[in-house]
Amino acid sequence: MRKRRTCYLLAFALLGTAVVFADQLPDAPERWFERARGYEEARKVQAELGADMLLFIASRSPAGPARRSRQFENNILRHRDMRDFLSHYVVVKLTIPTERETNDLAEEQFRVIYGPRVFVVRPGGFAQPLGVFERDNDRRTLLPVEEIQRRIVRASSPKYGSLLPTMLEREDK
Repeated sequence: MRKRRTCYLLAFALLGTAVVFADQLPDAPERWFERARGYEEARKVQAELGADMLLFIASRSPAGPARRSRQFENNILRHRDMRDFLSHYVVVKLTIPTERETNDLAEEQFRVIYGPRVFVVRPGGFAQPLGVFERDNDRRTLLPVEEIQRRIVRASSPKYGSLLPTMLEREDK
């Protein structure tokens, strides 16, 4: 009886340690993965780290989507407040139209034929689309960095909820 109780205590202690480690946010690679080949490599990294992926599908054409894609990349993804925030995500950029494999990936797996489109992809493969522009009649306005960060966290795995208090502290300053 005593041995069994010791085994249970040891098992619970180990399980508790695993839960603590599972809730920690991973440090993802700083580099962005690009194209279909990069997406496949990013999926492997994602599986190793248990990290969520931020997938950005950009357009080269037509003019409107291409302009909005550049606007999102330059004003949001490259914003100084996003650098630390994205350090916990595996970031992938697919630019379409481009080579056949990338076009097929965007269209078949994510049902996207032009960008900009943004998804949070959880380790199990579930992809949650995010709206990053506000639509007012025919005008589209890019949402503020803080709102996009909130939307990313809401679409992410539960362990990413710990990013919200950090964001709120920054807003108070």
